[in-house]
Formats: sequence, structure tokens, C-alpha cells
Amino acid sequence: MAQKYLVALDRARLRIYRFSQQPGQFTPSIQPVDALDFPSASADAKREKDRAGRFATFPGSYSDLSTDGAPLSDDEGEDQQIVDQIVRRISGFLEKNPDSTWTLASGSAFRDEVIEALPDPFRRRLDRVISKDLLNLPPVELREHFVAR
Repeated sequence: MAQKYLVALDRARLRIYRFSQQPGQFTPSIQPVDALDFPSASADAKREKDRAGRFATFPGSYSDLSTDGAPLSDDEGEDQQIVDQIVRRISGFLEKNPDSTWTLASGSAFRDEVIEALPDPFRRRLDRVISKDLLNLPPVELREHFVAR
């Protein structure tokens, strides 16, 4: 039987949970299996960010350009790095679980960027997209959220 996972994310955090349901068990249980935090993406860290000691970027350098060749702002460059890290983490996780399907839950616009950046084989295994931030719910409440669905 294929495993089912929930991937919940926002700009600062990624959580992966496994659904499991024993024979005769009506409500699936949900266990956390992976997590990734981006402290630099939180609002507090962003406000307190000290730019001293940063490496200089030079006009036209690869790290300073978007895919269409336009210069990236610091925020856009950081956003792209976070999307890339999320995609690598999700792809790596799904690669290790080849028969699994998954649900993505995110209230952020980041969700679309992540879906678009995912390699096609992993995108095809995406079962459902929930446009809601579920990151702050404990697993017990997450479970109840999916019982009603």
C-alpha cells in the first residue's frame, strides 16, 4: 500500500507528516517525519538582518540575475533560494518514498512557485492542494482537519 504524506509550508517553514491508518482505524494518525526552517525568512529575522559582512554581488553575476536576466532584488533572490531548498527537500523525500502520494497545504503564494519548480514526476504524485496554512496546528488537530474531508 502506498504511503500518503502531508507537506505543509510557508515562506519560513516546511513540515512533512505521514498519514497512517491501521485496519479498523477510522481516523488516520499523523506523525511528523521531516522539517526544515528558514530563520532568515521570518519577519523578525528579516528586520534584524545585519548586512555587514555580506559578499558583494557584481552587476551581471549569475547570483544577481533572475531567469529572464533581470536583476533580482535581495528579497527575490532570497525567495528563490528558499523555493529551491524546499523543492530539493520535497524531491529528495519523495525520491526515498517512490510509491507515495502527497498533499500540499500552504496559504502562501509560495505554494504556486514550489509546485511549478518541482520536477514533473513528483508533481504528478501530488494528490491534493489545500490553500490553507496548517503549520501551526498540532498533529492531533491536523488529523481532525482531514477527518471532515
